[in-house]
Parts: sequence; structure tokens; C-alpha cells
Amino acid sequence: QLMLQTNGDLLTGEILDTLIEKGVTRFDIASIDRYHKLAGSRLIDLAELFESRGVNGDEKDPLIKKENYLHSYPLSWGYWGATEDMWLGGNWARGRALEKDIWKRDPEHNFCAILSGAIGFLNGGDSIPQEISIQLWAINPCCPGTKEALGDARVEKVADVLARVADHPVFQMLDRGDPYRMGESIGISEDHARAR
Repeated sequence: QLMLQTNGDLLTGEILDTLIEKGVTRFDIASIDRYHKLAGSRLIDLAELFESRGVNGDEKDPLIKKENYLHSYPLSWGYWGATEDMWLGGNWARGRALEKDIWKRDPEHNFCAILSGAIGFLNGGDSIPQEISIQLWAINPCCPGTKEALGDARVEKVADVLARVADHPVFQMLDRGDPYRMGESIGISEDHARAR
């Protein structure tokens, strides 16, 4: 199953038709919350657009558990947004959460260990699908991204980029959902990472 997450701001009938033709079977509309620019104002328009293309909207929840993302619909869509407990809970603030100082600074909240985090980005697993982030052109293991993009989707195949980093110990730890240990290969202990 090929899934696409977008904020939906630029999604049109023509773009949706192209994505379906290219094999995308699941569409997740993120940013349907009070913290984002359009604050969900396009939701009705998007629902009508998906319905016009026969995309099922019964599975609305974010696909963060295996039982959510494996289903019988040939085409489906859902939506979600930031909540205080889930997306704003931890220590990975960025964007408006950082600018408006609305994140909780909870170092025990491990965003890497959930879907949309880096876990499984190299090859997925038994309980999660493989998920990567491509924002504009920048290929990253997760939504928050890395300091430098892993690759450029305009000129590189995603599979080649993932193969290039697959043996790197830092990215192996991210793939395991364990960001606190990603510096061990260069002498940074888990204790030091947690203390920071």
C-alpha cells in the first residue's frame, strides 16, 4: 500500500487523479487542527474532492497502528492534526509549536518510536509500515527531518538514497526508533543524549 501524507492545501482534482494513477492508495491529510495556517478550513472541500474520485473516508484515524493501515478499501483517506498529548508532547518541537512555545518539553516522549517518527523508515517492520518524509524535495527519515536531508527526490531515487544510508549506525538507530542511542557510534552515550 502506498500512502501519502499532505496538508491538502494544494490538492486539486487533477493532482489527485495523477496520484491515484501513480498508485497511491491512502491519503492522510495532516494539519487539520487549530495550530496550522488553515486550521481545517479546507476539510469539507477535501471530503467532496475525495468522494468525487471514489476515495473511501470511513477510516479517519491517523494510521499509527498496524490494525489501522491494513484495510480492504482500494482507496481511502483520513485526516488528523496536532494534539497536546500526541504531536506536541515531546522534545521535537518545530514550526509553530516552537515559535509559539506550546510544546511540553517532555524528554520521555520519543517521537522517533511512532509512525511519522523515524522508526521503520529503512524497511518497515512487522507492526509498522515503511514511512519516509519528502518535503518539497528533501528526503528525510521522519517529519522533523535531520539536519541535512538524506537526499534530493528531484534527482535521486528514494530506494537509492535509503540504500546509501542503510548501513550507517546513526540511521540504524533512528530506524529502530531509538534516537537516544544514535550518537553511540561517534562516542556520544545514551545518558549524555538524554541529559541534553
